[in-house]
Amino acid sequence: MFENQSALPPELITEITGYLIDDKDSVLSSALTCHTWYNATRQCFYHKISISSKERLETLEELVDENPTIGCWVRILRVSEMHSVNWVIHIPGIARKLPNVRTLEMSKLWQHISHSNPEWFESLSQFTSIQHLSLDRCMFSVNFLKSLVSSLPHVKALSLARTNIDEYSFDIGSIFEVPYDEKDPEMPCLHEPRLEEFSVDTSVFSSCEGVCEWLRTTESVSTLRTIIYPIDSLTSFKEIGDLLVAAGGQLEYLECSMAKEVSKSVYPENGFAQYFKLSHHTGLRHIKHILQAHGSVQEQRSQGTR
Repeated sequence: MFENQSALPPELITEITGYLIDDKDSVLSSALTCHTWYNATRQCFYHKISISSKERLETLEELVDENPTIGCWVRILRVSEMHSVNWVIHIPGIARKLPNVRTLEMSKLWQHISHSNPEWFESLSQFTSIQHLSLDRCMFSVNFLKSLVSSLPHVKALSLARTNIDEYSFDIGSIFEVPYDEKDPEMPCLHEPRLEEFSVDTSVFSSCEGVCEWLRTTESVSTLRTIIYPIDSLTSFKEIGDLLVAAGGQLEYLECSMAKEVSKSVYPENGFAQYFKLSHHTGLRHIKHILQAHGSVQEQRSQGTR
């Protein structure tokens, strides 16, 4: 049974419960302490919301309509199973009901004609509070990614993991009985991205050369502070090296990892120095160079001009 109140002040309880967001068992135990703790921990349950179907999206909308405060508690929105295209076009409808969401995680988003159009990207721009866009197990073209990122007016971080990116959209209609485009339609770039962090997982299935090339043409080159990038070929050296040359002096953290067993002929000993011109990155504080191919990790911290 609940006690009426806690001996601790509410602001201290709120501070404590903020550290329990990722520990659901502790949140549940705390909620049973008393009414004060129960009210403080409720928002922890809605810190991250996951939806994977139109039915779950409609349930979330109904819940927020009944209690708008719940929508204000959501900080991370994860949308998965987005290859089921019949409901993806409805996702932007929840945006205005989640005014404080900071991270948008999209999983299995596959380019499809139903949402490869200006209307869908314009509706995504309603997510005005999103600062971090995370894409996992997705399949789309570089042009689609450009429109997706630029549809979020205040996005500051882009993360790619287990994602296949190609110059053109994917003609996989012969595998999946849905109408995919053979070539990219006209897609808009609504807002100039000013990314502060660009992160690519080692399991990205294709070169991000087109993405790096695009970022070099945006205002992100003057705002990037963190770059995390896998090196799996000499092409990777060049594409990230060119981005570093274009980037301004705001860069503070650079991490490059070599994720495969390769010969020294593919990774020359001076590859890092040859392709990475870092002398003008006077703000660079941390370089992390991971040599997984040789079973070791080399890490260098540097301050000021090298």
